[in-house]
Amino acid sequence: MQPKASFTDAGVNWSNPRLQKRREAMIDSARQSGVDRWLCIATELSDYLFNQSSPPNEINWRTTFGLHPHYASEEALVALISRAHEALATNQRICAVGETGLDFARMLQSKTDQLKAFEAQLELAKSFQLPVYLHQREAHKTFEQCLEKFEITTGIAHCFTEGRSEMQSYLDRGLYIGITGWLCDERRNQALVEALNYLPLDRLILETDAPYLIARDLRPKPKSGCAMPSHIPHIAATVARLKNVPLETVRSASEANVNALFNWPR
Repeated sequence: MQPKASFTDAGVNWSNPRLQKRREAMIDSARQSGVDRWLCIATELSDYLFNQSSPPNEINWRTTFGLHPHYASEEALVALISRAHEALATNQRICAVGETGLDFARMLQSKTDQLKAFEAQLELAKSFQLPVYLHQREAHKTFEQCLEKFEITTGIAHCFTEGRSEMQSYLDRGLYIGITGWLCDERRNQALVEALNYLPLDRLILETDAPYLIARDLRPKPKSGCAMPSHIPHIAATVARLKNVPLETVRSASEANVNALFNWPR
C-alpha cells in the first residue's frame, strides 16, 4: 500500500480552545489524511508563546509571530515589539510576521491603532527579511498603500475571500494567495470561485484557518463544526475540480509554494 501524499496546512489557529479540546484526535486525523505539516498562526503574543510552549510535536510545524488587527491595541503592540527582536533573530521556527493587516469590517480596534500595528510589523518583516502573513477585510485601498509604502513583495494574502481585481493586485505585488474552505461555501464563494480561474498554481497555498471557515460541503458533516487540518485534501480537491486539473497537480504546487515562501523544505 502506497503512503498518502503529503499536504501542508498553512494556517492553523493552534492555540484556539476549540482545537485544544480535540488536540489528539485532530493530530491523528490530520496524519491519516496525509496532512503532516502545519503553520501555527499567532494573532497576538500569547498565541506565539503557546505555539512555542505546547506545540503539535507529532507534526512538522512552524509558527508566525504577529498581531492581528482585532487585537492591535497600543498595549498589545508594545508587548509584541518588546519580544520581537529576540524572537525573530533567534527562533528558526518563525517563518513569517503576522497575522497582521487591517480589518475595517468589524473594527474591534481603531483605524489609528490598526495602522500603527500593521506598519510596525511590515517594518519588522523588512528588517528580518521575512514574509508577511496578511489579513485584510474591507480595507483594500489603505492596505495596498501600506504594502506599497514598505515595498512588500513577499508574503501571503491569508484566507483570501475577495474577487479578481483584489487577487490581481496581490499577484502583481508577488504575493501568494491562501485558499481555505470558504471556497466550498456556496452561500458566499461566488467572487472567489470566479477569481480562482485567474490564480496561477505557482501562487496557490492551501490552508484551513482552523477552526474557522469549515468547508460547508464536507460529507459527512463534522459534528464538531470546526475546520480541521485533515480537511486540506478536500479543499485541494475542490480547487482541482474548479480549475480542471489533477489533484496531485494542486497538491504539489501548494507544497512547492509553501517550501519557497516560508523557506521550509521537506
